[in-house]
Amino acid sequence: MLKSSSTKSNNLISDFFFQDFKYIVKLSIKLRWGVIILLLLLPLVLQKMNLFCNARFIYMTIFFIVAYNSFYTLIVGKQEIALKNNQFLKICNYMGLMQFLFDYISITMILYFTGTLYTSLFYVFILHIVVGTLFLESILVFSMISCYLFVYFLLSLLQLNAVIPYCNLFNLENNLTLSMIYFETIVHGVILFSTFYILLFLVKKIKDDTIRIDNSKTELENNLKKISDLELRKSKFMRFAAHQLRSPVATVIAALNVLCKKMIPLQEDRAFKLLVGAHDKAGALLLIINDLLELSRIREAKKKLMFSKKVNLIEVIEKIIYSLNSKIQSANLLIERVYICYDAKLESTDIFADDNSYQKFIETTPFLVCTKGDESELYSALYNIIENSVKYSNDGKAIKIKLNCDNKKVVLNISDQGIGIDPEYIEDIFMEFVRSPNAKTSINEGTGLGLSITKEILDIHNATIKVTSELDCGSEFEIEFDQVSN
Repeated sequence: MLKSSSTKSNNLISDFFFQDFKYIVKLSIKLRWGVIILLLLLPLVLQKMNLFCNARFIYMTIFFIVAYNSFYTLIVGKQEIALKNNQFLKICNYMGLMQFLFDYISITMILYFTGTLYTSLFYVFILHIVVGTLFLESILVFSMISCYLFVYFLLSLLQLNAVIPYCNLFNLENNLTLSMIYFETIVHGVILFSTFYILLFLVKKIKDDTIRIDNSKTELENNLKKISDLELRKSKFMRFAAHQLRSPVATVIAALNVLCKKMIPLQEDRAFKLLVGAHDKAGALLLIINDLLELSRIREAKKKLMFSKKVNLIEVIEKIIYSLNSKIQSANLLIERVYICYDAKLESTDIFADDNSYQKFIETTPFLVCTKGDESELYSALYNIIENSVKYSNDGKAIKIKLNCDNKKVVLNISDQGIGIDPEYIEDIFMEFVRSPNAKTSINEGTGLGLSITKEILDIHNATIKVTSELDCGSEFEIEFDQVSN
C-alpha cells in the first residue's frame, strides 16, 4: 500500500517515497502469502470440527490472490536492481494502488462467498481500512469504504431477489430481509467510518509529532553545529591571541631581564635602546588589550543597543578621508568617491587641506545618504576598512569608494589596488588576530582586531559585509545597510 497524491505523481518520486514503496509492498506480499496459507488451512480446520464448508468458493478466492501476488513478487524481484530508476518509481506509484485495489476485490469476494451479512470475516476488511488509513490519502480510503458499502448493499439486494446465488460458508439457508440489509449496511457504515476517522485523527497526530520531532532534531543539529563552530572559533582565537601576545611580552621580558641582571650598564646607549624597544612593544601590547576591550564592549552591548538616529554616511566617509589626509598624500593616492542617491549623483577626488575646505564640501553636498545607527560606532567600523585600503595600497594607485542609495538599502563599496588577501585567509579575515601573511610582510604593525571590530559594529547595525580579493591586485569590501533613513 502506497501513499499517493497528484502532486507526487507529477513530480519525481523522492528517495523517502521509494523506501516507503520498497518496504510496504514487500511486507504486503509476505503477509498475503501468509493469508493464502491460512485460507488453505481453513477448510481442513472446519472439516476437523465437523462443520460444513463450501471450500470451492475459498479456493476460487485463493487462486485470484495467488495470481496477482505472484505477479507482484515477480515484478518487484526483477526490478530490485533498477528501483532507483525514476521512470520505474513512477510506475511503482500506480502499482501500489493497484495492489490495494486487488486486495479490496479479494476481500469483497471472501465476504460474498462466506455469507455477506453472516460472515465474521468482515473484520478483515476493517483491518484493511486500518492499513489503508496509514498509507493512503484520506479521500481514497473514504472512497473505498463508500464503494464497499455500496457493493455490500447491492450484493445483499441481488441475493435477496435471487438474481445471484446466495453463498454461505456453512451452507445456511437464505433468511435475508430488506430491513436486515438496511440495518447491517448502516451498522457496517458506522463501524467503518468511525474506525476511519479515529485512525485518521491518530495518524495525523503521529505525523504532526513526527514533524515536530524532525524539526527539533534539525534545530538541535543546527545548534550543535553552531556550538561546534563557536568552539572552533574559540580555539582559533586562543591560538592567534597567544601568538599575538607572546611576541611583545617576550621582547619586554628579555629587555628587562638583561637590564635587571646588569648585563649592560644602564648608562650605555644599548641599555637605552633596550628600554625604548621594551617601551614600544609594551605600547603595542596595550593597543592589543585596548582593541580586545573594545571588541568585548561591542559584543556586550550588541543586544542592548537600538539605533534610531540618522547617520549621514557621506559625512562619515569624508571625515575619515580628512583624518587620513597626511597618509593619503604621502602615498600619492587618489581617492575616487561616487555618491548616488536615487537619480542624483556626486563625484569627487578632492583631498581637503584644512577644516574649512572639508566643512565647505559637507555643507554644499546636494543630498544626504543616511542610515539608522550610531555615528561614532559607524565611523570606527568604516575607518578600519578605509585605513587598511590606504595602508596596503601601492603608491600612486587609486582607492574607489562608491555609495549607492535607494528605497530599500544602502550599498557601500570600497576597493583598492593594493597587495590583496591570501585566498586561504578570506573566510577568516573577520576573526580576531587573523592577518594575511602578505599583510604582515608588508606592514608589521597591526593588532589583527580591526576587521573583527568592524564586523561586530556592522552586525549591530543589521548590516552585512563581504570581501573579494586577489593577491597583488587589490581587495573590495561591500557593505549593505538595510535601514534606509530619508
